[in-house]
Amino acid sequence: MDKETSRAERLLTIGTTAMLIGWVAIIGLSLAWSIYVERVQTQKIVINVADAYFKKDLAFRLWGTGHGGVYVPISETSPPNPYLAHVPERDIETPSGRKLTLMNPAYMIREMMTQFSALTGTSGHLTSLKLLNPINAPDEWERSVLEKFDRGVDEEIIFTEYKGEPHLRLMRPFVTKELCLKCHEAQGYKVGDIRGATSISIPLAPYYKIAAMTIRAIVITHVAILAIGILGIWFGSTKIRRYIRRHIAMEEDIRQQYAFTKTIINSLAHPLVVVNADTYEIVMANEAAERHGTPGARTCYELGHKASKPCEEPDHECPLAQVKKTKQLATVEHLHRDRDGAPVEMEVQCFPIFDENGGVKQVIEYSYDITARKRAEKEKLMLQRQLQQAQKLEAIGTIAGGIAHDFNNILSGILGYAQLAQLSLPKESQPWEYVDQIAKAGQRAAALVKQILSFARKTTLEISAQPVQVTVKETLNLLQVSLPKNIQVVLDIADDCGPVLIDPTQVHQIVMNLCTNAFHAMEKSGGTLEVRLHRVMLSDDELPAGQKLRPGPHLLLTVSDTGQGMDQETLRRIFDPFFTTKELGKGTGMGLSMVQGIVQALEAGLTVHSTPGTGSTFSIYFPVQPGNG
Repeated sequence: MDKETSRAERLLTIGTTAMLIGWVAIIGLSLAWSIYVERVQTQKIVINVADAYFKKDLAFRLWGTGHGGVYVPISETSPPNPYLAHVPERDIETPSGRKLTLMNPAYMIREMMTQFSALTGTSGHLTSLKLLNPINAPDEWERSVLEKFDRGVDEEIIFTEYKGEPHLRLMRPFVTKELCLKCHEAQGYKVGDIRGATSISIPLAPYYKIAAMTIRAIVITHVAILAIGILGIWFGSTKIRRYIRRHIAMEEDIRQQYAFTKTIINSLAHPLVVVNADTYEIVMANEAAERHGTPGARTCYELGHKASKPCEEPDHECPLAQVKKTKQLATVEHLHRDRDGAPVEMEVQCFPIFDENGGVKQVIEYSYDITARKRAEKEKLMLQRQLQQAQKLEAIGTIAGGIAHDFNNILSGILGYAQLAQLSLPKESQPWEYVDQIAKAGQRAAALVKQILSFARKTTLEISAQPVQVTVKETLNLLQVSLPKNIQVVLDIADDCGPVLIDPTQVHQIVMNLCTNAFHAMEKSGGTLEVRLHRVMLSDDELPAGQKLRPGPHLLLTVSDTGQGMDQETLRRIFDPFFTTKELGKGTGMGLSMVQGIVQALEAGLTVHSTPGTGSTFSIYFPVQPGNG
């Protein structure tokens, strides 16, 4: 038995005990009250009987007084009353010679009381403090009551021992009336005086016997009710005890099931929340939801979006609202915020929970973090574009391979005639310098043709670890001669750049193409062309996104212009072969394609930043060779 069951049963035992004690107390009080009431009722009955006896005696006395007494034959039991000797007509004789004597009311009542006492046990006594007949002398109690009557008391009732048995004794006074003076005027009484009293004594044994029988029945009834109540309490306690055990067992089973369900839900790696469909309040959330969302959130939009209201944007519809509308499963892609506020792309699956009327009461939201998948899709798309770019370059290479042979033949003639011209000119003369520049340009063109042929034939260039700042400077010196005066060139070339694996012709081609594009972007409006070459150290957090670079020292070549800039659609296509925004005759659309091809071949990095109206910046990261930095 677990602690909760033991505690519940202990409380039940205490409650049952308290109920039993209370029930016994109630029945005991009821019994005591019933016995008390029965005894009071018995006393009232005896008092009423005494009152009836008194009124009976009073009625006889008044009747006798009203008739001036009664004449009865003189006998041994009814001799002439010596205490009425002063009455002239105490004794009379009838015409037939029959002798009669006057029986006054007191005499009559006394004889009746004697006979009534023999029949019922109830005794009566006429008494007074001024006696005519000594038989009417009061006992001690009667004397004290007569004295009270003289002080104005009009009744006395007492339950006491009388003649060795319990009796009720009632005593009421006699008031002298006009008819009473016939016998008692000689005693000095006047009308209205207290002449004496009648005392009634009723034995209580018969009444107590009846009361005892009634009390016995009351006791039996109360004992039966007490027993029934105790049995009821015991039966109810047993039932409740069984219910408690069953209820606690059910609660324990529910707790185990809840714990099991919660364990399963919390074991899910992805966030799961149950949301109130009307208030957006979170009914339940697993640990993954609390771990990935806003701590202490009360609503789903606070948890997932750090927002103060539900989603309302057309391209970011609230899935809960969608489920309420369709009453079907909904799957949407949402941009959430993690605990730190960073954006996280999520796929949210919403399942409706219906109420008894078929309405959506709650919604289960199960979310998947698809940030990595989205990144992979973007990388896949980028790789697809790179593959398309490579296929285009391969096609171009095939075409360029055929063109390069003919172009190489033309260059051979140019270089041959340039050498012949130099032989016929003084070495220090200005024309010789011009021809020398023509020869150098032809040699670079020949190297370019060689690179095109190697690209077309998939041959390896002569790549070696060498500094690139000299080649960058030479290319810029050659380019500056052809730039208009409205374009200012700003150079920031460091001397301690370190060697990188590259072919000088590739450096020349990269710088020439990027600077030519910058020139065309500022040709009409003018501006500033900045070329910077510096060594930088890249950490994991500083690596450009989408580039195959590793942390470490790099040589950063930056070419910036203040030209017209590019929009996003143009940026997306600038590396496509033959794509150009220039006028007819000013570009073939091959420059940036070749730059990208060189960068990828060197396992370097290339980024572009451009805003319409503010210019463009191309940044190339060349890995510095180990052991040189």
